[in-house]
Amino acid sequence: MLSKWENVMTENRDAIKRKLYENDPDFRQLILDHQTLNRESDALSQHPILTRVEEETLHRIKRRKLLIRDRIEKRIMQVLTGSSR
Repeated sequence: MLSKWENVMTENRDAIKRKLYENDPDFRQLILDHQTLNRESDALSQHPILTRVEEETLHRIKRRKLLIRDRIEKRIMQVLTGSSR
């Protein structure tokens, strides 16, 4: 169970994420790219056995997802801390 402070921070982050998604085309594209990569990763992960090429593709997808996630989190933190872009 989250503490009251953690709930407030989560609500703030969610509100910031929604605002950025609505108003920042670059942020929106990051979210959409992450969702696309997530679907691709899920689809590949459904295969019981992956070929070497599929394993490499899955690895690249996961690495790209992490990079995008880092950029999303960085942008949210910039808003939370009042930093400029």
